[in-house]
Amino acid sequence: EEARIAWALEAMGYRFTGSDGEATVLSVHKARGRARLAAAGVSVPPGRLFRHPDEVTAQAAAELPFPLIVKPTAEHGSLGIGPQAVVADEVELRERVRYVTERYRQAALVEAFIPGRELAIALWGDPPQMLPPAEADFSAFPDPYTRIVSFAAKWQPEAFEYWNMPSLCPAPIDASLALRLEEIWRRVWQIVGCRGYARLDT
Repeated sequence: EEARIAWALEAMGYRFTGSDGEATVLSVHKARGRARLAAAGVSVPPGRLFRHPDEVTAQAAAELPFPLIVKPTAEHGSLGIGPQAVVADEVELRERVRYVTERYRQAALVEAFIPGRELAIALWGDPPQMLPPAEADFSAFPDPYTRIVSFAAKWQPEAFEYWNMPSLCPAPIDASLALRLEEIWRRVWQIVGCRGYARLDT
């Protein structure tokens, strides 16, 4: 409902902090945000949208670089994201697309799973300034395909991930990487049309 509220406030002439309705839609709807970034020349992982498990054909699967991660296209807070979201073949892909489309009643965004670090970058102000980046500490997860900031890691105190995936802030990164991240995210801020503040994950 965030975008709807922003549009309502705009229509009534109220001032408010943060981004407008259009930027909020792009931040909530992963496929739309991804398309906007790709159109502007920002590198995005290979992927596609599936609206029904029957669309997961052998040909469609052959065009995607496994392993893949399958996400609900319009959810926040890592809803629907956990180790089961990472799939290794056509059968697993079809079943996960079925789960997402039936459980969340929306399309499934499927992208190449890129193992590595996960950084959260906060931007603030106008023009935006980058605050110290934070990094998810994956040291308790030796399998690179379980290194995901999942729903359980954020919201389920009974889960192993919740207690064993701390956030390191500031992240242990060198000055050259920090500068590169700032360049990328200033560009993303402009493309999306952010205003006031934003958090961007990479």
